[in-house]
Amino acid sequence: MSLTLSLDFQYTTSIEKLWSALTDSSKLAKWVANIHTGQAMDNDFKPVVGHRFQFRTQPTEY
Repeated sequence: MSLTLSLDFQYTTSIEKLWSALTDSSKLAKWVANIHTGQAMDNDFKPVVGHRFQFRTQPTEY
């Protein structure tokens, strides 16, 4: 049994906009929103090698 997960996405935007969305904590919060509430997820992301980060959101009935 393999424990490998692979995702392949294609975006129709510039690499600069995509990189900004992935490395800016406030933009990332909006992009990775809670699927049940639509609220942006608070996080402490920093684009630093080795930095451990967390996404936070309020629990829902789901």
